[in-house]
Amino acid sequence: MVASSGDSARYEPVSLHASVPSNTIAGCQNDEAKARKRAAAFFCLGLLNNTSYVIMLAAAKSLSEGGTGLVYIANILPGISVKLSAPYWFDRVTYQSRVSIAAACMAMAFFITGYSERRLQDSNYSDSMPYLPFVGVALVSFQCGLGEATLLAAAGKCDSLRVSSNQPINSQSAKGRCLTAWSSGTGAAGLTGYLWTVAGTQWLGFGVAWTILSALILAVFYALIFKIVLGDIDDEKYLASYALSRDIELTDELLLVANAIERSGASAERESIHTSQASLITMGTAQEEIRATDDLSDSRQQIETNEFETISPFHFILSLWPYTVPLFLVYAAEYACQAGVWTAMGFPIEDSTKRNQFYQTSNWLYQTGVFVSRSSGTFLTLSPTTLWVLPLLQVLNLLFFSVIALQSPQTSWLYNQPLLYATSTWTGILGGAVYVHGYKRILVDFQGTSLTEMALATTSVAEGIGILMADILGLFLQGCLYQVHHLDNALVHCPIKGSRLRT
Repeated sequence: MVASSGDSARYEPVSLHASVPSNTIAGCQNDEAKARKRAAAFFCLGLLNNTSYVIMLAAAKSLSEGGTGLVYIANILPGISVKLSAPYWFDRVTYQSRVSIAAACMAMAFFITGYSERRLQDSNYSDSMPYLPFVGVALVSFQCGLGEATLLAAAGKCDSLRVSSNQPINSQSAKGRCLTAWSSGTGAAGLTGYLWTVAGTQWLGFGVAWTILSALILAVFYALIFKIVLGDIDDEKYLASYALSRDIELTDELLLVANAIERSGASAERESIHTSQASLITMGTAQEEIRATDDLSDSRQQIETNEFETISPFHFILSLWPYTVPLFLVYAAEYACQAGVWTAMGFPIEDSTKRNQFYQTSNWLYQTGVFVSRSSGTFLTLSPTTLWVLPLLQVLNLLFFSVIALQSPQTSWLYNQPLLYATSTWTGILGGAVYVHGYKRILVDFQGTSLTEMALATTSVAEGIGILMADILGLFLQGCLYQVHHLDNALVHCPIKGSRLRT
């Protein structure tokens, strides 16, 4: 804000809490309606993006018995690849183009996998083209990875930028409304995908093929929702290129220049300054803009700076470790529980049906916990310290389940359903909290910079790497626990011999 006296004129940033002029109230109301519409769109897109992943995994398991390892590889590597490569090309491709590619991959994945199942049901084609299910899984992995990286960045963009160029960022934007809506949608995807598969194959009797083919409608909704509600997002601001610089702060020299500009145009009319034309200083861009009074608006001054320092995409990825490491740890621990430990627990352990029942119930409760915690982004923002504590608690959860799984309901009082099911829910709560609040910390820590969108997109690679490590660890955990309880059909033999439970 500029002082009214020419002798004491000085430059001060305008508070975001300053009052809004009366002639902007209607604009604020329109912006609020638009923000709500966008938040609803991000919830739906998060739901659709990850529901396809759940449906395909459930279907691929029935299509590729004996090839579970290949399914996991096809399910992980494409998504990791697209997220790792994001800093090299995301700034050159529009949001609309990336979402269209993701929608096309989703549709092709459903069609190829459904077509493959139809061929398997036909005795004339039962042995032909056995690789088709893996192609479908790989396509949906690519779609899910591309969609998540793209829409995370888009949600961060909508929360960071002004909905209207004349309005300050409102409190709901600061709370990460769109980012939380996206996270909440992805949290609900596990339950929705599960219900879609069960409803199609069991309740309606469609069979696997038609259940998958019917999901083609999801790809249509996916593309249309983005086009109709978020189609203008590319017009607001382009994603920062990595030829850009690191963040820069306004120096004393820039303050002096700003003061000089203000003094040169000092007049009595400065008292009519509108906060909507307040000074806007954008860090990490090629210029600094100072929005002055109505009289000065026609002679807007631009301060050029050359204090840029380029960074490579690889070094940028490494610099995100305060966010990627917690995300990696929490995903590795929770998916190791799911892929390994929970498969070897049941009441009793020896009954495969009871083991499957425990596994299904634990996963339902886990998904419920994920949905609840991923919806908490607008209520609080976790500190960096807390963001690191939660993954450590998740590792403790993995150790807890592993120790209990070495026992049996007859030998340990801790091996009881209420405690284990409650801990399964807690596992989901921890995982979902690190997801939404990890990305929200990026939104807060990078606010006002040109790197927010790319940081959100790139950090998501930690999830895929964590899941990959968990799948590998889970196979060995399952093998060792099966060996302890004298169970058969483990996919991997335990490298530790002689660890048998004494009865």
